[in-house]
Amino acid sequence: MTSGYDTYDFLYDPTGKKIASPYQGGQAVPQNLLNATVLPVAGTYTLEFDPPYADSGKIQIQIFGSYLTAAPVAEGAAVSVTIPTTALGKKAKFTFAGKAGQTVYANGNATTGFDTYSTLYDPTGKIVGTDFLGGTTSAQLLLAPVVLTTTGTYTLEMDPPPADSGVIKVQILASFATATAVVGGAAATVTIPTAQPEKLVRITFTAKAGQSVSVWGADSTAAFAFFTLKDSTGTAVASGGTASKTLSSMISSRTLATAGTYTLECTPPGGFTARSPCRSRRRSAVPTGCRAESGRHRSGPEFTRSWV
Repeated sequence: MTSGYDTYDFLYDPTGKKIASPYQGGQAVPQNLLNATVLPVAGTYTLEFDPPYADSGKIQIQIFGSYLTAAPVAEGAAVSVTIPTTALGKKAKFTFAGKAGQTVYANGNATTGFDTYSTLYDPTGKIVGTDFLGGTTSAQLLLAPVVLTTTGTYTLEMDPPPADSGVIKVQILASFATATAVVGGAAATVTIPTAQPEKLVRITFTAKAGQSVSVWGADSTAAFAFFTLKDSTGTAVASGGTASKTLSSMISSRTLATAGTYTLECTPPGGFTARSPCRSRRRSAVPTGCRAESGRHRSGPEFTRSWV
């Protein structure tokens, strides 16, 4: 709207019944006037606008009756859709087959770097996950891991800002880069393949109740990586990160409440893959990786990631 005024709008079905009443804020740039609405009957619909009484200017409307679509395969290659300049802000749907009990997540990017909301729907249309793709052109996590409850076709809907165009790329992942470490043992090594940038990392180790554990590490390119330590129930007990090329503390010392298998989860920096030269070090050496310390001794588990 050229004057940028606040405007109320109402959608009426062919019988004159009001079925939606969205609102456009006072902006002179394209914005979403009406969220996706399932029409109850065929016929002529009316979108009525009610601007402030003192305003004038042009009102431009574009009605969409479809989505941009693509069909990625879990653990397959990334797929993309292009939002044309003639359909700014057009929404996209990425559909894929999922199985009950499967854990899936998604990475992706947008060429214009626009902020985009993502929503995952199960085969019945129920929302089972939501997330956000930040304004960067680098690959990044756009949907956190979700455990699927039923087998069928899932839909990841992407909702870009109304004024944007460009390419949205999405990759559905159903596995993690994994390794098992031993406290006091050798280093644990993982590799994030170049074909799956932003693949999540899980390093597991066994610990005792009352044991104090801290995590140290280094990142060869100083690209920030996030780490979360979870207990055997999946509850986060500590978190941290590193953007240092030299050894630094990522997770400060924590006393573990229970015995069991702990998992160190890592979210890589956006758009990076990893290779993993690493060695287990003792207190007298300068380590080049990431490790958990037991008590007063620096002794595994440990792993290194070099970003390329």
